[in-house]
Amino acid sequence: MATKEFLETYQKKIMELRSVMPARIAEVEAVLQAVPFGKSVSEVMTHSRAAVAANAEVSGSLGTARDVLLRTVEDLHLVCTWLKLKVPKVSDGGNFGVAVILEVVKTIEGKVEVLNKGLDELPNYFSERASAVEKLVARTSTDVKESKSKSSTTGGKDGDETKGSESQTEEKSIKKSEFLPDQLEHLVALDAKFFTIFKRDVELCHSAYLTCFDILEKNFTLLNAPRGDKGDSSHLSMF
Repeated sequence: MATKEFLETYQKKIMELRSVMPARIAEVEAVLQAVPFGKSVSEVMTHSRAAVAANAEVSGSLGTARDVLLRTVEDLHLVCTWLKLKVPKVSDGGNFGVAVILEVVKTIEGKVEVLNKGLDELPNYFSERASAVEKLVARTSTDVKESKSKSSTTGGKDGDETKGSESQTEEKSIKKSEFLPDQLEHLVALDAKFFTIFKRDVELCHSAYLTCFDILEKNFTLLNAPRGDKGDSSHLSMF
């Protein structure tokens, strides 16, 4: 596919994204107001004390944050790709438009980098929580023992004979866990910490959408034609 065809494809995509971006922003705002993020940290901590083995509210907030992060990164990546395709050929003069586009790309890619870091850190919740829960819950262990025996006789009344037997036994033991009150509070604080992180991730998505939408709306004509209709870029602003 030639560069022109790539540009036409992304031009169509960016026009579609511009039309739905206000709805995207509204959807993220709705996520922040709804359960679980609409709850206070104190409510989450209260629930944690009653849900030691697993906290559905916090793990659910992780899933919500992941979905919002993925879509935001995808949308911002689309904008950056379109902008890079709009960079005109460098000439001896009138390259201010190129500088503007590259500055906008730098701004948006900075947002994407932060959001990708949030995505990478999501699994930390489960590893840290598992380590804390292990100290609080009783553990069951099962030992399976197998034994086999075989014997043979020759020259008997009925001829040679081989006999064998197998047996299997299971032994279960439950190890009760005695923990300090601070260990439980550590788990509760851990849930609160990650709930706050996941909510902040969604807030960062909201901010990234607003920034991107604001830049596009203020500068779309200029970004779409970096040198202007007559190749003049003197009217471009640095947003």
